Amino acid sequence: MEELVTQLTSHGWTYDILKMNRENQRFDHLGHVGQVRNNGRVFLSEEKEPAVFCNKGKGICSEFTASRPVGFTDAEIGEYFLKIGCGLLRKTDENYSFRNVYEFIPIQTKISSGRDYVCAEAEQEEVRGYAYKYKKTYHVEGNCLTISHCLRNTGNRNLQWESYAHNFFAADFENDENVLLDRRGEEYRTVFSSPYREIRENTDFHSEKFKVWTAKNCICPEVFFAGTAVPGEQVC
Repeated sequence: MEELVTQLTSHGWTYDILKMNRENQRFDHLGHVGQVRNNGRVFLSEEKEPAVFCNKGKGICSEFTASRPVGFTDAEIGEYFLKIGCGLLRKTDENYSFRNVYEFIPIQTKISSGRDYVCAEAEQEEVRGYAYKYKKTYHVEGNCLTISHCLRNTGNRNLQWESYAHNFFAADFENDENVLLDRRGEEYRTVFSSPYREIRENTDFHSEKFKVWTAKNCICPEVFFAGTAVPGEQVC
């Protein structure tokens, strides 16, 4: 059971911000949105049958580089590579998969909160020249929740990554068969028809790609960001 950090409330909306399971090797440990509530309805679901239970996704959670984590390619078998926001994983073969379970050293996180925000921070120790500081904030205003990410390269090698939010959207834990997905520039809308509810996701970056993953209990629009940071650089 994930620990509740706090509930952020604004204009009749409630957002449950939870700590991530420390054993999760896929989704970052700097918190996640467990549930969104309004007028007796809930709008987030969870992964029902994950290939690896400890890597289960829920609500709104973030993943960095799902296919090729930082340092994986140049790591020898038995050496560690970095899963940003999660920690260090020990390489076992030449094919990475988030469906596998690795020997794992979780990253240490610090989380603080106020009336309308949650701030989580983590610092990854250097591994073969790769290191970083990561800050993730949640802020509510009106009927909007803003999630911000800042990554600073504190190592001596370039960092390259791909990141996205795995949004397990649902209307009362169901995937409404009449749900509508719509994209207008960098605004993505998920519209539930009965009764009418609309979730809008806006980004302040040009998306690298857009994917949709669906299940009976959720629909998951995913907007991807491609990032690069040279040593000393911060990307927000």
